[in-house]
Amino acid sequence: MSLVFAAVTPHPPHLIPTIGKEKTAKLQSTANAFDELEKKLYIAKPDTVIVFSPHGLLLEDTMIMNVNPKFTVNLKEFGDLITAQTYKGAIDVAFRLREAVRGAGFSLNTHSSEELDYGVSIPLLFLMRHLPNATILPISNSLLSAKIHFDFGYEIKEAIMNTNKRVALIASSDLSHRLTSDAPGGFSPAGKKFDEIVLSALQSHNTTALLNLDPRVVHEAASCGWYTLIMLLGALQRVNYELSVLAHESPFGVGYLTAEFALS
Repeated sequence: MSLVFAAVTPHPPHLIPTIGKEKTAKLQSTANAFDELEKKLYIAKPDTVIVFSPHGLLLEDTMIMNVNPKFTVNLKEFGDLITAQTYKGAIDVAFRLREAVRGAGFSLNTHSSEELDYGVSIPLLFLMRHLPNATILPISNSLLSAKIHFDFGYEIKEAIMNTNKRVALIASSDLSHRLTSDAPGGFSPAGKKFDEIVLSALQSHNTTALLNLDPRVVHEAASCGWYTLIMLLGALQRVNYELSVLAHESPFGVGYLTAEFALS
């Protein structure tokens, strides 16, 4: 039927109280942004939520869809044995998208795992609290060029438009991991430069600036969600939208951006 919602979100494990404990309070702006985004997603009433995640199965030369009838949140790698949630898989949508995208010349393969990676789990725990009947489809990026990911995102959008579903797209995307000396990747001046370029380009709808960004800056900034963001921007090519930045903070040296691409 149509694309009804688009957003970029971070996926900080510390946002989960059982993981972050006292550190969770330092992410209040992000928590508030997720609350606002959750309301907007609920109003959009999607049948299916597609999440572009950088932490799913990663292959060098193909994007991967996780196709399963049921998904389960698993945060055990962070010591969380309590948080649990299940979601329905969008198998019908997955195979229609795969055939359409392959027909356009892109490599898109499938695998099946009930356990969701945390790049999918964390956004959905906050965004789908009131959407029990919506199905989900996780898609992970490859290591191909930014331009290929951009064009791939466009073909995903075109395929969405040819389904009878109301579809939401979420790019799970942390920005630089090198903003401070105690950041996961240590400090690099490229970290702040990267985040500033991304924010400025998004706010001015200057996708070309992002596609032409020096790969060395991207690499040095250590952003885990660069390709997922580019995939979302590809999906939004030739779509009218207004960007609404709901939060951008970095209490742990990682850039956490939460923003809605309000469709019109």
